[in-house]
Amino acid sequence: MTAAAPGVPGDKILRAVGRYRLLTRPQLTRLLYGRSSTTFVGEHLTRLTRAGYLRMDRVPLQIPFGGTPGVWSLRGAGARYLRQAGLDVPTPTDRPLTSPLHLQHLLTLNDALVALERLCRDHPHLELERMRHDLELRRLRIHVRLADGRAGVVVPDAWVDLLVADAPMGLALELDRATEDEAKWARKLDGLLALAAGPYREQLGADSMTVAVITTGGQRRLAALRRWTEQALDRHGLSDWGELFCFTAADPAVVAPEALYLASSWIRPYAAAPCPLIPLAAS
Repeated sequence: MTAAAPGVPGDKILRAVGRYRLLTRPQLTRLLYGRSSTTFVGEHLTRLTRAGYLRMDRVPLQIPFGGTPGVWSLRGAGARYLRQAGLDVPTPTDRPLTSPLHLQHLLTLNDALVALERLCRDHPHLELERMRHDLELRRLRIHVRLADGRAGVVVPDAWVDLLVADAPMGLALELDRATEDEAKWARKLDGLLALAAGPYREQLGADSMTVAVITTGGQRRLAALRRWTEQALDRHGLSDWGELFCFTAADPAVVAPEALYLASSWIRPYAAAPCPLIPLAAS
């Protein structure tokens, strides 16, 4: 039986889920309508799920009050609908979403990407050209040559191509939830430095690269990430590459997009003063 047409709100929701792969109702509400429209979004999610366009899973996370939150992904009818509209979406699977820790990482990463998309949509001097989620980047398999000569594959959490006052800006977005130790962060840095040495131009088609690291672990974690990065740059003799990195401590689900990306709340290695990630005021 053919699924009922999704309608205009349903079309917007399906396109958003296709871009982000996994979204909660609050994320969809913030992205598409505004915080006061949560009931409206919930009604359309229910209709799309019943019609076979979307799949709803319960997030396996403990929360203090209320029911277990849901997360939506595409089902077969939703993927076919988007392909007929000319969009490239992966084939849905019925496998479990992922481990609870990985799922929370993905959802928090999507909070950061939702905030960035909202900012670009609402600001006349910003344009979101392309956003590649880590799930797409895993399929892309970006090959690099590490500092020790070994071949490696680098997977940023997300890659975003922006136009900032018509100037290109490539962002390798990393979301840190304070679950990794210094050794694992050092391995991640080795890959990012190898990517910044040139492969990002050929394999991602970008003209610039900035590594934007958002940590939800607070100021102490922020200081640790900055210190570990400075130590790694010193070991590699790349202290002049400090401007490649920007760090901030924030919860992207609650901080306003302008405050997250445009305010002077980011810090670079070796720098004395904070700065905005996106230098819009200087453009």
